[in-house]
Amino acid sequence: MNIRYRHFSIGKKFYVTAISVLVAALLAPGVTAEETSVVAVKAGTIYPVSSAPIQDGIVLIRDGKIEAVGKDLTIPEGAEVIDAAGKVVIPGLIDAFTTLAEPAREDEESVTPDIMAVDAFNFYGEYRRMLAGGVTTVYVSPGQRRLVSGQGSVVKLAGDSVAKRRLRDSSALRITIGELPKNPPALWNPPVPPDPCHPMVPQEKQLPTTRMGEMALLRNVFGQAQQYLNDRPRKIDWKAESLLPVLTRKLPVRINCHNAQDIRSAILFSEVFNLRLIIEGGTEAYSVINQIKWSDAPVVVTGAFEPGRRYPKDDTRDIMLGRINPANAKLLAEAGIKFALSSSSDQTIGDLQFVAGYAVSQGLSPEEALKAVTITPAEILGIADRAGSIEKGKDADLVILTSDPFDVQSVVDKTLIDGKVVYVRSQGGPEKEHTEKASIMAIRAGKILTASRGTISDGLILIKAGKIAYVGKPKDIPEKATVIDAAESVVIPGLIDIHSHLGLHSESEPVRMNPASPTSGSGSVNLVSISNAVKPNDEGFRDILRSGVISVLLAPETG
Repeated sequence: MNIRYRHFSIGKKFYVTAISVLVAALLAPGVTAEETSVVAVKAGTIYPVSSAPIQDGIVLIRDGKIEAVGKDLTIPEGAEVIDAAGKVVIPGLIDAFTTLAEPAREDEESVTPDIMAVDAFNFYGEYRRMLAGGVTTVYVSPGQRRLVSGQGSVVKLAGDSVAKRRLRDSSALRITIGELPKNPPALWNPPVPPDPCHPMVPQEKQLPTTRMGEMALLRNVFGQAQQYLNDRPRKIDWKAESLLPVLTRKLPVRINCHNAQDIRSAILFSEVFNLRLIIEGGTEAYSVINQIKWSDAPVVVTGAFEPGRRYPKDDTRDIMLGRINPANAKLLAEAGIKFALSSSSDQTIGDLQFVAGYAVSQGLSPEEALKAVTITPAEILGIADRAGSIEKGKDADLVILTSDPFDVQSVVDKTLIDGKVVYVRSQGGPEKEHTEKASIMAIRAGKILTASRGTISDGLILIKAGKIAYVGKPKDIPEKATVIDAAESVVIPGLIDIHSHLGLHSESEPVRMNPASPTSGSGSVNLVSISNAVKPNDEGFRDILRSGVISVLLAPETG
């Protein structure tokens, strides 16, 4: 007993001593539990968006937050310096509409206000293509083919932790009216197991099936929620609870509507229930400018085109989702209506800069276009205190461009989120680990069939940086060259197959989830891009390489 007690006493004294030393160390002057991170971005031009451009400026970042921005700032000793001299720094772009939460999936029920998009967003997904386009923050919709699809969220596309990347779990309640929510699937809830008291029943048809039915069902749902708010019954109705922040104006309602009739219906509905309205889509917003201005509702304008992808609509016939006017954004700006620009589909989120640039080509000023993909969507989404401009105290989400934002040759050089580089543009050329020797190659061939210059016996081919620098009779070989001895072999050009379906996997082609993408033009041509359906690591490519085929013309299958 005494021995055990003695050991316990010694252990107790040890732990007390250890804790005392730790506390003393933490309280000692000049010692911190975690070193602060300081980054300085030295830029040729800074577009803060909230103020005038700054030439030869510096953005000072401390622990992921912007500490200062301006000229001639003192850079602390030991700070990491990012040299962007001659380049342009803008805030991270914000896409105000995406369907990245389980794309191509919709809940079966027509009215689900309690669903939250953040629950289905993949925080561990691959978003490099979007970061390469300078997009750092996105609004995630809970769906787009149901009348009331749930609550959209705002997230960052990269970051140290999931908690830091969740900017707004509940940004707005999303409603869709018009063509998209019509004819939802029927519901069937069979009893398990069935018995005489609980027989099998037919499927239950869901509403709406018409535009009139959409508005009637919305009035019914919100009317019941208003009664629930006034009476507050003991039994909790989670769907009704989800509508209370909307009815009390704590949460806005985003109504997806494209043609003029649907936009008017959305404005009228929001006025009846005194809701904070955000118009989403707004294809024909240009034709109801006065009504939108009277409602004071901001507009999230869907981009008109998908660069490099199929042009899906024939505007001479398919006008149920509105007629496009390329000057839509310009007209909204001239009317003083707050608006943001969004990509037309999830596949083109990385092209948001192009979407804004197209609006500039149609008359929108570059200043307004930059605001429409930075500070304005931040204000609409309720995150302007953290993103959308380069100001003191905001998150250091920055994009470094090679030139002015809407210069046709401008590309993203680096993307930063919370002061950390999350994307760096590839500079091209040989990889760093490749030696100078590997960039020069010499092939000694017994026979060369040039295809354009006849046959060369006992010839030599010199290759520099992947290009043929010389072909002909033997001559001096550079000292650092890698030599391939094919003295007993024949060298020919790589074979080219001019029609093939090799490596095409149609199941890899992303499902188009935004048929609301407006388009224009009477002579629409259905151009199909198969780039997303090509599987680069297909085993078939290795097989044909063994046969000497080095290039193929891939085409969609005939059907």
